[in-house]
Amino acid sequence: MAWLRQDQADHHAAWYWSDRALEWSHLAGDPTLTSIVLARKSQLAGDAADGPTALDFAFAAIDQAPAGTRLPVIAQLGIAHGHALAGERDDSARAYDTARQLLDSTDLHPDSAWGAWRDNAYVDAQEARSLSALDRHPLAIEAFGRALESLPEEYPRDRGVYLARAGEPEHAANLGVEALQAGR
Repeated sequence: MAWLRQDQADHHAAWYWSDRALEWSHLAGDPTLTSIVLARKSQLAGDAADGPTALDFAFAAIDQAPAGTRLPVIAQLGIAHGHALAGERDDSARAYDTARQLLDSTDLHPDSAWGAWRDNAYVDAQEARSLSALDRHPLAIEAFGRALESLPEEYPRDRGVYLARAGEPEHAANLGVEALQAGR
């Protein structure tokens, strides 16, 4: 629900549902779910341009992330974007390098496919977002281009988001309609 509300730009409801999810993941005693929710809360804070809060949630997500998953990569991306929002270009770049190293070195446990689709295209798209926040727009456009080139066709929602962030809203809107139809 938090993700859906975030996509609808209803950030108040997205925070509400992510708070509920965090509470429920703690009650369930599930560190994987807790790490997922903390990473999502970092992304929500990033959408609100709140770098310090994005960093806090991302560091907490790393602490909960189990080995054999891509959750440490996802949390590291929150750290990278939090640094970008704070204007810390070098720290952001180092965090993206760490995310790529984690991505390359993670052998996914066969029972933990969560986040398996978080790949280099996803990292490129997140880095492009951070480069844009750092006013490095030509580099951001390049990174969005790399992400779009390697993004599988079966991800129309992600493709639409990346196009919108790359400054191609009409194409993004068309892909959004495709994603909506696929969702139905």
